[in-house]
Amino acid sequence: MELGNMMRNRGAQALFEYWHTTKGGASAPKRRDIEPRGMKSVLPWVFILERIDRDLTPFRLAGTGICAQNEQELAGTNFLSLWLGDCRRTMRSLMDNVALMPSPALIEFETKTRNMGRTSGEILLLPLRDDDGKVHQILGGWFNGVGADHNFELPLVHNKITNIHFLTENEPAFATIRGQIARQTEGSPIRLVVSNNR
Repeated sequence: MELGNMMRNRGAQALFEYWHTTKGGASAPKRRDIEPRGMKSVLPWVFILERIDRDLTPFRLAGTGICAQNEQELAGTNFLSLWLGDCRRTMRSLMDNVALMPSPALIEFETKTRNMGRTSGEILLLPLRDDDGKVHQILGGWFNGVGADHNFELPLVHNKITNIHFLTENEPAFATIRGQIARQTEGSPIRLVVSNNR
């Protein structure tokens, strides 16, 4: 199963197809090859993360839709701060995989809102290469509305990972990351899915 087929949100599908087309035969596209006009239909829901270290991955850019749903400007905010406890540790290991493999990832999530309404959606994390070939930035998309209460009010106040989908061609190397995440999520409802087809 291809990663694109795992997505229920059309915006996530569109962003992944743009990233996949831009990278060509490489493992990930170069940051300089990513252009806003190529993501015009989903731009309000697109973000770019700067990977400084394992604990600090701030938003370098965040679309207007993402900022509105959080009721704050997110540029400079640590992406990991939007997740609590086990979910933060899981997200940190997940971004290790995205950056070091490199490999795209799809996260399914649920979130509570200010009036305790609920919504769910999908987050894409897509590696971007620098000229040195390493991944220091991650292109992302945050897409709500896969499932939602009719009366939820913003902002989003509690994000919870429910499923993780990886796409990797290097299963032996991935086993270490998968083991780390499995230990961190033991006893939780998170489901980890791996697809080896691009």
